[in-house]
Amino acid sequence: MKSSRRPQAPPYLINLILSCIAESLDALLLNDEDLGPLDEHLRELIEAQRFPFPGDPNDKSYGLALRNYLLFAQWPYLVHELDVELDEDAVFYNAYYRFCLYAKLRHLDSGPDSFESQHRAEMFTRAGASIQQAVLEQIDARVDEEMAVV
Repeated sequence: MKSSRRPQAPPYLINLILSCIAESLDALLLNDEDLGPLDEHLRELIEAQRFPFPGDPNDKSYGLALRNYLLFAQWPYLVHELDVELDEDAVFYNAYYRFCLYAKLRHLDSGPDSFESQHRAEMFTRAGASIQQAVLEQIDARVDEEMAVV
């Protein structure tokens, strides 16, 4: 009788793969400094649009994460002003990263919110088929690491 268990990779190989994913995250996710030149434009767009999004885009703790989430979710074409080219997957990963930061920081500020889980589910319904679970897990781990120092 055949075992239905899938073979597991050796721990050293798993660690090597995770290390490569972490390095690729650094190349994939734009940082706050890279996005800084777009911040004023984002503030103007958010004010003009009056987004019905929970939270204050000017909040000192989570406002930057919210603004940058909205950048990737609503206006990803603005990133081209930075001479950066991102494919659809990279836009999604950056939006996911910024949303996770925003949600965790807002949670610290005002407690749990059902909107966050609903919105996360909506994000995945709009995501492309090529989104990799391993990358999402690494993004979640990175957010958790960043939150540990907050």
